Amino acid sequence: MGKIIFRYGAMGSSKSAHLLMTGYNFEERGKTVVYAKSSIDTRDGEYITTRSGIPPKKSLTIPENSNLLILFSNLQNQSVIMIDECQFLSEDDINQLNKLSIEKDLVIICYGLRTDSDSNLFLGSKRLFEIADVIEEIKSCCSRCARKATMNLYLGAKKDVVLIGDSGYLPICRECYFK
Repeated sequence: MGKIIFRYGAMGSSKSAHLLMTGYNFEERGKTVVYAKSSIDTRDGEYITTRSGIPPKKSLTIPENSNLLILFSNLQNQSVIMIDECQFLSEDDINQLNKLSIEKDLVIICYGLRTDSDSNLFLGSKRLFEIADVIEEIKSCCSRCARKATMNLYLGAKKDVVLIGDSGYLPICRECYFK
């Protein structure tokens, strides 16, 4: 049975490390794992990397406005798709992943942020909250008070709501964010 899992966390919660470890576990059990990420995330080219030292994995790039049914058409039934930075996907992308999961009996595990640095839901994350079979929070600590971080605070001047990478961001609890 196909399944969509959404795992989200604040900046610095080791989402990419968790993704790579989970993919490794599936591979050890003989599953075909495909790694992918949004084309908006240009940090590490076509690789998913982490600061933890886990070896990077080559990934498919999901272009904006793409047909994901075609992009993933060569997958066999019961494969696993691991998607990093899923918050950058569109609502239509998530709907296509949903269809793909059902039609090809795929497990699709999406990792990303819940909200941007203005505390607004990303469109990809919003749609995943609406349709995912399983929703799991990857917990981390507030940089200021050590409570659970749920927000992403950007410390510098910015022109856009979306800035790639974690430089200048702090994982922070709701109370510290609004202070």
